[in-house]
Amino acid sequence: ETLKSFLKLIDPRSYMVVVGPRGAGKSTLVSHVLTELGGGVLIVPVEKPSATVSELKELVLKVALEQYPKTESWYATPTPLKDANLAERLEAAARVGREDGREEGWLPTIVFEITSAGDASGDNKLIRNACTVLKALAADQPLCHGVIVLSSSFAVAELTDDRARQHFLRVGAFSRDEASANLDAQFKADVSDEMIATVAAVSRVKERILPLTTLPMYLRRLTQDLSKSTNEADFVARAEAWASKFEAAARTDVEGAGNSVLNIFIRDKTGKERCFTTHDLMRELLNTGAPVTLPRATFNVPSDMFASKIRKSNEAKAAFNVDLVSKTVDFASATHRKAAAELLSLPPPTSSLWSWLFG
Repeated sequence: ETLKSFLKLIDPRSYMVVVGPRGAGKSTLVSHVLTELGGGVLIVPVEKPSATVSELKELVLKVALEQYPKTESWYATPTPLKDANLAERLEAAARVGREDGREEGWLPTIVFEITSAGDASGDNKLIRNACTVLKALAADQPLCHGVIVLSSSFAVAELTDDRARQHFLRVGAFSRDEASANLDAQFKADVSDEMIATVAAVSRVKERILPLTTLPMYLRRLTQDLSKSTNEADFVARAEAWASKFEAAARTDVEGAGNSVLNIFIRDKTGKERCFTTHDLMRELLNTGAPVTLPRATFNVPSDMFASKIRKSNEAKAAFNVDLVSKTVDFASATHRKAAAELLSLPPPTSSLWSWLFG
């Protein structure tokens, strides 16, 4: 509803940034909402980390001409595909859209979908260039609605500092009830034989899976696996195997993250220098039982510094969810939290006591 309301604004003077952890269903949500609103939408996948502002504008035009036939396209003109033509084509899109019966003030929508290739490192300018394009087209003039979908929470660090024009929409895991309803719908669509996905079997699967994760991506992977079931027993057995594999992967993530990826010297609020490690973070999260806000008294670490360290380790990125909008950090799932509790409750081996104490 937040995204729908934003896209219905006559004069937005801003652009929407959709953020959240990998697998939260950001792209699916945006596509669903835009489909409901209907027409005048360009979803522009961006994979080239070095794409300039001019190249992004030309990419928009290229996608427009591919999506709409020249005989019907609002964007097609005899002139070459140069970024100078983009404004006039967007104006034409709005004019034709209103002539087709859309409400007064209707505007087309440009969605930049930043893929993992685009935000994998912290030193590229792609996201900032995408913001520059949307600011010019959606905020300064405006000629369209603008949406940028970031493929991970860490990509927020690359945004330009323009919060007055940026509206953030955070997409996270389903609630327990939402996840339950989602599984019901997917089982109904993917498992045609009601004698396989019986009420009892589905109930057992939910009891096993939902305490582990409610991220849409993982639920979709689960249902894809369970769609191959041959009978009710196989349906339940496949869910158990999937859950066991998920738990094992979480343990691997947590164990791998428990190295010195955050082994940095900082000064706390008293000015005392101390070393902060990933194990310190795990203990803090376990003690609070909830996301922690950065910086905090225990470890005075700014969230952007936190993210720059976390993103250097694939295991740490999988084990933690850093939200740079709310400036919080938490375990990526309840399963990762449980794995951390098990890891830190074990007595350290005698031969590696020093390693245990210092990260």
